[in-house]
Amino acid sequence: MKGSAPLRSWAKLLEVGVALIACAVTAAASGHGPVFGLATPTNGKGGWSFDIGAMGRVGTQDSGVMSRAMLGYGITEDVQITISGPAVFATARLAPGRVTATMPASADYEALGAWRFQRRDTSVGSRIETTAYGGVILPGSQKPSGLIGQLHWAPGFLGMITAGYASRKSYLWAGIGGMRFDEFHGDRRPDMLMYSLVYGYVEASS
Repeated sequence: MKGSAPLRSWAKLLEVGVALIACAVTAAASGHGPVFGLATPTNGKGGWSFDIGAMGRVGTQDSGVMSRAMLGYGITEDVQITISGPAVFATARLAPGRVTATMPASADYEALGAWRFQRRDTSVGSRIETTAYGGVILPGSQKPSGLIGQLHWAPGFLGMITAGYASRKSYLWAGIGGMRFDEFHGDRRPDMLMYSLVYGYVEASS
């Protein structure tokens, strides 16, 4: 039946979303930036973080659904390392991309280092700072469908930088970065450029 594949993809995406909402609990975090944009904060010295994200991408022919787990550790107050790995439930014929700032929407494994190399306190609780990211991308065993999945996959490299202002009441971050892959047997996955602009405010609690 024509159109049944997209319907099944939408149903699977909806099913995963409902399950995640059902498992959701109220949580508070400290030192984390926004999910969908590049930010400057890093984990404190000796601090661990564990994040799980669910991602969905919808195309005209089919849709992709996956989950990623990311583990981070603060070596110092300004240096952090993270690793992330995927669990792919459904693939789609879509160009490579990043749904979140620090986790790719692909079947790759990724290791990232973050260095907050500039910080200047402007007043009590307010600061201007800059953080650089660099890392490696390793091909996973699950390849997407379509032309991208038929290529010989090779490792890649990632570099990003973000700067901005943060205070007790609001923050503003701007960032840019890119991904580039090695060539293997004459194939090379396309490069990717990403950028983000984030503004947020903290609502005062009574």
